[in-house]
Amino acid sequence: MKFSIIIYYHMSPEVSILLNEKKHMATQKLTIAANLIALALVVNVFRWDINISGASVMRVSFGGPFIYFIPILFGPLYGGLAGAIVDVIGYLMRPESGPFNPLLTLTAFLAGFAVGLIWRGVKKVGFKIYNLIYLFTFFLFLILGVATLLSINFFPASSYSLFINNNFIQMTGPNRDVVTNNTNVLCFGFLAAGLFGLLAYVVGWFVIKRSNKGQHKDRFDYYLKLFVAIALPLLVMTTVNTAIIRVQYGMAGRFPFMYSLLPRFVETIPKVLYNIYGILILTAIYNKNIKSKS
Repeated sequence: MKFSIIIYYHMSPEVSILLNEKKHMATQKLTIAANLIALALVVNVFRWDINISGASVMRVSFGGPFIYFIPILFGPLYGGLAGAIVDVIGYLMRPESGPFNPLLTLTAFLAGFAVGLIWRGVKKVGFKIYNLIYLFTFFLFLILGVATLLSINFFPASSYSLFINNNFIQMTGPNRDVVTNNTNVLCFGFLAAGLFGLLAYVVGWFVIKRSNKGQHKDRFDYYLKLFVAIALPLLVMTTVNTAIIRVQYGMAGRFPFMYSLLPRFVETIPKVLYNIYGILILTAIYNKNIKSKS
């Protein structure tokens, strides 16, 4: 005790100010994160669950922007904890949606963590380079989708068609119907990913350029990086959660995986855009009322 008092007594004013500033910043982070979590929980009270055979296979909720704004502001750990906390408390507030599954809480943590991790990487990339990478990636998805569709249906003897079919035969067996179904899913996946990314680009450019004439370049850069940081974790989480729900409710042997996944993807895609535009609004509020005064 005496030793700590002596250290504190001999501490320079500069170090004392620095420690106080760090303490203030930590307190501010926790306060902002807690408020965003509270807002997410309040908004999620009005969520809409779509049940099939007693299982909540789709959930339309509106608290995403408040959850995923946390890792954008404060990093992966804050984002992961926010996702897990909202999942657990949200279940306690509305337990009628089904039995609690800790694996779904884990995926909520990992999704929030991944948003912060991806954001930490992409935010450092320059606008021109990132813009080119973005367009190249989604045009490549679109080209692969068209190429796969044409090759499988019109050039079945081509090396590309044989490569795809042989790989699916090794994974699923020689059943022709299963192989055809998987190749169609592959085509759909490539085409959907390419069209979704490019549509988000065009819509974002039009909306942001119209509403932010003086700063549209910076805002558009922020929007594109948000798209990747939000879309990838949410789509992966949707896929993993679909597999977990199928096992939990005994759906695995009743119908193919894609029959469960596609409607959930249909629900997730507009949710991604909703989360991004919600975060854009929250960012404007944060910059005006909190960041500018701190």
